[in-house]
Amino acid sequence: MWDGVRTASDANGPSLMKIVLLILLFVYVIAFFWILWKSASVWRWYHITLMSLAFLLVIPLLPMTAAVLKSRSEWSRVHVDLSERLERGEQEQQRLKHGDPGDPAGGVGLLALQEQLRSFNREVGRVNRDMVVRNRGPQGIVLAPAPQQQALPEGVPVEEEAEAAPPAGANLPLITPGMVVYAFVEQPWQQSGFTVPTFYLGEFRVEQSTPDSVTVVPNAPLEPGQQQAVNQAGRWALYELVPLDGHDVFVAEGSQSDEDAIFGRVNEELVNSLLGNRVLPKTLQSYLRDGTRAQPDDPPATRWVKVEFTKNYEITVDGQDQRSASDGGAFDSLGQAVDSRLQRTEGDAVSFSAGDQLIVKQEAATTLINEGAAKLVDTYFVRPLNSYRLVLPALRQQIDYLTRQAENLQRQQEVVQEAVTLTTAMQTEGQQRQLNLEKDAAQIGREVAALKAYQQQLEEKLRATKRKMAELYRDNLARERELTAIQQQLTRQIDARVGAAGS
Repeated sequence: MWDGVRTASDANGPSLMKIVLLILLFVYVIAFFWILWKSASVWRWYHITLMSLAFLLVIPLLPMTAAVLKSRSEWSRVHVDLSERLERGEQEQQRLKHGDPGDPAGGVGLLALQEQLRSFNREVGRVNRDMVVRNRGPQGIVLAPAPQQQALPEGVPVEEEAEAAPPAGANLPLITPGMVVYAFVEQPWQQSGFTVPTFYLGEFRVEQSTPDSVTVVPNAPLEPGQQQAVNQAGRWALYELVPLDGHDVFVAEGSQSDEDAIFGRVNEELVNSLLGNRVLPKTLQSYLRDGTRAQPDDPPATRWVKVEFTKNYEITVDGQDQRSASDGGAFDSLGQAVDSRLQRTEGDAVSFSAGDQLIVKQEAATTLINEGAAKLVDTYFVRPLNSYRLVLPALRQQIDYLTRQAENLQRQQEVVQEAVTLTTAMQTEGQQRQLNLEKDAAQIGREVAALKAYQQQLEEKLRATKRKMAELYRDNLARERELTAIQQQLTRQIDARVGAAGS
């Protein structure tokens, strides 16, 4: 690098300094010969010889001295440049390590990021990222870590790269067989060059595991969308624990908390790209409004209040009992910590001074305000966090229940459909019968009319016959009286003649 600097300097041609040095050298030679000529009358031969040898020896040292001075000047300039670069590098290292308090947009430092990474690792456990699908079959899905392509540092020849020694425990399985893991689809995030989980594939059980591959099978029936994603996804991520929900996950990088957004500005592009077409609009708005000022119609569970203490105040946060989280939870009925990992070492209470501000749930804020210990500053909308460890099984149970309900409804629909079909057939048959009955009724109507007309005729004939029979009856009675009278007359005549004959 420095040869390039000297070459560039020499390429500029003779500088003014070189001309001055040549003039001084010429004056030095003339002065030497002039002094030698003046001293020849008083010097002996060995004085002149010694002086000439000294002159001849000094002449070659001049260009070497000049070269040394030039090199020293160049190296001094390089030293100053490297010193400045070292100072800038140390400042940059400190800025990267601790962050720049004067530039909030620059983000936090490496130490803070490492602490956040450790916190995330505690939350999600071990994570196997960049797992590619080797095979899909009835025995399970075989996954393997994607090849890692690491570039060598600049200036290191490829042939000098030493073969990395296998790490300790290289023969151990990638994931312990029998372990239940949570699988996600990974996709590249914009132009960042890294992948992020974008779709939940479901809960899987590790059937087999080797140092370079793992075979997983679903631990529960998959939904149709999950099954389709399992068949198509080429890159997976396996989580030992279900990832935890959080507010900072969706905050824009470099964003700082302020009066309008207590968690920082939400990255709307990230939220819309991950959740835009996968959740209800109301749910999407809860992510976009997280940490902003509350609205009058917000549910009480989402309202958090910023209060300012008006006097010194203490809040007891640790309970008297001590137990592990597995023995009944990390908190007691009063909300005080009983898990020793959560309890404070400085005492059971947290102290606040007058003027301190705190953001608490609306119920706690109401209690503080009613006690006269604090006053209301502002109210914010805070999205309730999801416990995916509980939510996912609950969703699975709800989906199973809804699936069974859907099957029952399907069967009921089939029964109803069959009943509708039968009813339609019966209705059609009934309509046909009704039509036939209407035809029969019309025919019967006509027949009734004909019968009525015939009945009228018969009645008329009957009346006529009755009148005639009445006339004949009267006539018969008259004749009967006449015959009776004739008979009586004949009887009297016969009796008279018989009497006459007997006498």
